[in-house]
Amino acid sequence: MTNEQKQKQHQQLVLNFLDAPTGYGKTTAIINKVNREIPEGYFGNPKRFLVVTPFKDEVTRICKETACTAPIGNKSKDIRTLFADGENICCTHSLFNLFSTETLEIISTGGYSYSLIIDEEINVISDIMSNKTIRNKENPSLIESYSKKDFEILIKQEQISIDPLTKKISWNDDYSYDDGVFDDLRKRLEIADLFRFGSGLIQMVKRELWECFNEVTICSYRMKESYLAYYCRLSNIGINYQHIEDGVIVDGYLPLKPKKLDRIKLYPDQRNKECSYSKYWYQQNIKKDFISKAAKQLTADFRKFKETFVPKGVDKSLYFWTCYKGYEKALAGKNLSKNKWQPCNIKATNKLVACCIVGYFVNRFANVNVKRFLKDTGGIIVNEEELALSELIQFVWRSNIRTDDLNDVYVFIAADALLNNFSEWLKDE
Repeated sequence: MTNEQKQKQHQQLVLNFLDAPTGYGKTTAIINKVNREIPEGYFGNPKRFLVVTPFKDEVTRICKETACTAPIGNKSKDIRTLFADGENICCTHSLFNLFSTETLEIISTGGYSYSLIIDEEINVISDIMSNKTIRNKENPSLIESYSKKDFEILIKQEQISIDPLTKKISWNDDYSYDDGVFDDLRKRLEIADLFRFGSGLIQMVKRELWECFNEVTICSYRMKESYLAYYCRLSNIGINYQHIEDGVIVDGYLPLKPKKLDRIKLYPDQRNKECSYSKYWYQQNIKKDFISKAAKQLTADFRKFKETFVPKGVDKSLYFWTCYKGYEKALAGKNLSKNKWQPCNIKATNKLVACCIVGYFVNRFANVNVKRFLKDTGGIIVNEEELALSELIQFVWRSNIRTDDLNDVYVFIAADALLNNFSEWLKDE
C-alpha cells in the first residue's frame, strides 16, 4: 500500500456497526457473510476474513462452520504465520487485543485483503491505572502499578515524552532499555495509544489497527451511546450502521428491541433504595474483615425474592448473579453460590440459557478519568444511564429469555434507579 493510499484510507476510515438485539442471530449472520463472500477456489482471490469473538467455544463453532482457522500453540506467533499464509482466521478478543506492530505490518503488506468482523465490542478506551485490561498471562504487565514518580523519572531520563496538548505518550526510540519495569510501557505502546491524563493512564486502540483492514464490522446492541461510538467520535472515524434481514447483514439503522419482553418478570420490592451499588458502595460496605448490614441485607433480599416472587414450580437452583469482581467470595454463602457468579459485563455466551432467575447487584458508572478525558479532549458527554442499561440488558439476555421456550424469567435488580430505567425501557414502544 503506497503512502498516498494510506493517507486516503486514513481520511476515509469508516467502521460498520451491526446493531441488532441479542438473540437476533448476529453470529449466524457473520457465518453466512464469511461463507457467502469466500468463493470457490478462494485462494486465487485476495479477499480474506479475520473473525474475532469473545470465547473459545465460539471460535470453535465459527471454525467448524466456515473456512476459518484458529491459531494454536504460541498464538501470537502462530496468527502472524496464518496472516502471512493468507488463511481465513478466527480468534478471541484477548488475542486480538495483543496485536503488535509486527502483526499489523504483516496484515498490511502480505498481499491479502482482510476484512475484520468483531462479535461484540472490544474495550477501545479505558483507564489502565484503575482497570487491569490487557494482560498477557505469560508476561504480566507492571504498568498498572506505575506511580506519578515513575512517570517523572521516565520524562527526566528522556525515555518518554508527553505531548503538552494531547497528553499522548511517545517512547524515545533512541533510548535502549530492555527487560526492566519500564520496558512494559514500551511494549504496551506498540499495541495501543497511551495518554497521561489526570491521575490515570488512558489507553486507546490505535487507529492504525483498523486501517490494516479492507472493511471492519463490529456487532453488538445499543451501540449509539457506547464507548466504541465515543471512541470513533474522538478519533474522527465514521460510523455506518447496519442491521440483519433474513440472516443477511444490510446497511441502515433499525431501532429494534429483543423479542419476548413479556417473559421478563421484575421484582419490585427493593428495601435498600438509598444504596447505589456502585463500585464505591462495595468498597465501603465490603472489606477484608467487615460486611455491612446493608450488604448482608442484599443477599437476604435475594433469598426472599426467590422464595416469594419466583413461583414454586420453577427450579430455584437455576439462577446466576453478579457483583463487582473481587467481592463475589464475600457475598457468597447460604443465599448465594459463588459457582453461579458471572461477570457483570458478560456477553455472547449461551451457557446460561437454562437459567430462569437472574440477580443483578451492581449499578455501573463510567470511570471518572475516562469520562473527563472524553469531555476535555473531544467535548463528548458520557451517557452513564445508557451504558448501565445496555450492560444490564446484555446480562439478562444470557438467560432462558434468549431461547424459544415459554418460560418466564425472574429478575432481581438491586439498584432502584437502574430498576426504574429497565422497567421504563421494557414498557417503551
